[in-house]
Amino acid sequence: MKLTDQILATAYSATFAVFEPIRDFLPGSPNLFHLRHHYATEGVPLTTADVESSTGASRQRFSKALKLLRSEGFIDTNDSRYNNIGVRLLPKGHDEGTLLCSVRPVSSSNAYLKLMINVFRVLDREPNCSDWLNETLLTGVNYGQPETKALLSGLQVAMTQLSICGLVESGSSIKRHVSYRFRPEGLDLAQRPGDLPDGYRQLKSGPD
Repeated sequence: MKLTDQILATAYSATFAVFEPIRDFLPGSPNLFHLRHHYATEGVPLTTADVESSTGASRQRFSKALKLLRSEGFIDTNDSRYNNIGVRLLPKGHDEGTLLCSVRPVSSSNAYLKLMINVFRVLDREPNCSDWLNETLLTGVNYGQPETKALLSGLQVAMTQLSICGLVESGSSIKRHVSYRFRPEGLDLAQRPGDLPDGYRQLKSGPD
């Protein structure tokens, strides 16, 4: 794998971990609330050692690869993030990262936006950005059933993708149960007629 691809894959994996629902609140865990809140300006911390062994030559290669990815519109960087470089995937880099990490693309997650709208209708509520929808409502299963784990896992991957795109957000209870709610851009998109975008880049730029 090329160094630029390694950086994109590593940055995507780190970003995914930041936006994945928090089920365990363990001592010493990264402050994901801070990382999420400041992601738009700080990105995720990334060093040469996260990609390959850290030597003088590798640090130079890493720096050149970052500059190339930035010039081609894949990432943005914040070099003042403490002792690390903050890397934020731009829509083009996000879509490439999903391919490199073999994660389902945004297009396969979009159906969950429509599903959230349908759940609001079943509950006889006006779709909004305030009400949380529990993961069992969105999958139609109860906790403890044999198929629950697999269905909730698939939902979590899709919703994390949508969270990275700024369309939904997740919240967790002390019982490790997860709920989701719309963010304004996600609600607007879900209520828009027609097909949803195929990728994050199309989502931000509009149809070709």
